[in-house]
Amino acid sequence: MARLIESVYGHQNQKDILVQAMVKKILPHAIVFSGCQGVGKFKLAHAVAQMLICEHKNGVACGECGSCVRVAKNQSENFKVISAENSQQIKIDQIRSVLDFLSLSSHNQNRVILIDQAQLLNPQAANSLLKTLEEPFDNVFFILIVPDVRLLMATIKSRAQVIHFNALSKQDLKMIKSDAEDWLLVASRGSAARLFELSNVHLIDKRNEFLKFYESFWLNKEFILNSVVKDYVKDRTAARQIIQDWLQMTRDLIYFKQNEFDLLINADFKLVYRDLLFVTPQKLFSFAQALIQAEREIDKVDLTLFFESLWVKYARVS
Repeated sequence: MARLIESVYGHQNQKDILVQAMVKKILPHAIVFSGCQGVGKFKLAHAVAQMLICEHKNGVACGECGSCVRVAKNQSENFKVISAENSQQIKIDQIRSVLDFLSLSSHNQNRVILIDQAQLLNPQAANSLLKTLEEPFDNVFFILIVPDVRLLMATIKSRAQVIHFNALSKQDLKMIKSDAEDWLLVASRGSAARLFELSNVHLIDKRNEFLKFYESFWLNKEFILNSVVKDYVKDRTAARQIIQDWLQMTRDLIYFKQNEFDLLINADFKLVYRDLLFVTPQKLFSFAQALIQAEREIDKVDLTLFFESLWVKYARVS
């Protein structure tokens, strides 16, 4: 069984800080991992748990002892993961289960509680956790994972060391998925989770389909008469994805007009973007604002009417 930290790509500075703190035995009892989704925060937190619980207790996991193996398999009696699961909140009963977990005899072993998406703690759960952080147990470590530390209750944040994570580099993503095309590495925007999501063949087909829809919007003089429009937007989930993809394409087109080719997310769409150079930057910025507004109000908008009105305002040739 390998050491979990070896499967964490990038974030060398963060790894060095954590390993040195564990070797010197000065790791805080509460840590917050804050940063973009899908960049490896959970993986590194899992690796930290393995290092803390390793039977050799030297700050570096051996990856081979029984404790290391059990942590890797999520079967350790000294490691507990809390998440929102199927609900939209982390509830107080889940934090009470942590207290039950901590009340068990530890035999002087380190115990680690990992709270994923900690910004979803409801007020009761957050206050219960705060009391535990104010009077920490010996040999107990909390790791809270959030997309943005500002989403945490200020009093919880003040009792923890915050470690910030940046997006992964293209080189990191290439190491994670060596067969990924360059446009995928860029479109993933530093997220390994998004890289694997975009690599899905079905999603790639949908992306190409939405590009043709986007191209037709700007170039087809009879776009509004095309019954395909209704087929695209009758499903709100699909309509939301269309809006998100169109926002990316509009962003790309703005950069393409400025010859900023290295900043393109969908770099493989250059031929289409070249045909759309006639659309002015002012129109593109306004168009993007309309898409953003529609995404925010997706559950209230008549989607067919929205796309038809969008075409009349921005693409119809008067």
